[in-house]
Amino acid sequence: MNQTFENIKKTLEDFIQRTNLTVVEDTSNELAKGTSYYKPDEHKVCIPSIQKTLENLDKNVNVNNFYFLSTIVHELAHSTLKTLKRNLPYAEEEVVAETTACLFTKQVILNTVTSDKAHKILEIMNISYLSCWWNNAKQDLEESSTNTKYNELEAMARQALKLIQGGN
Repeated sequence: MNQTFENIKKTLEDFIQRTNLTVVEDTSNELAKGTSYYKPDEHKVCIPSIQKTLENLDKNVNVNNFYFLSTIVHELAHSTLKTLKRNLPYAEEEVVAETTACLFTKQVILNTVTSDKAHKILEIMNISYLSCWWNNAKQDLEESSTNTKYNELEAMARQALKLIQGGN
């Protein structure tokens, strides 16, 4: 397995183990089938095909797998909310989780993909999801405070990413 992929897989598996996070491939709920989500009351992440993606990471180097990894990190970021004592409105929590995924994508995933087209696709996927939630989150803010709020949320995302990557 490619060393970079080994590191990504090990980082994510170590975080899951270190935080006693339960990760399941939930197919029991027809409405949730194919979606990923975090259940804070159970400290559980439901992610379809997580094992398959992690096992085949270096065999299927494609945009879909990298975006799926970004989704995994997004859900893992949600799982840090209690440890990092975040108590945010839902839209702001989504901004933190997706910003964490964007930072992860920039730091780790994009270093393993050489295609400029793949880079653009990944950026567009992350940014479109992030902008949707950011537009929702900033509705109640005055224009002058939006930059400050986003900076606060980005700092929370950096803390989540640090925790996922093994820092304190």
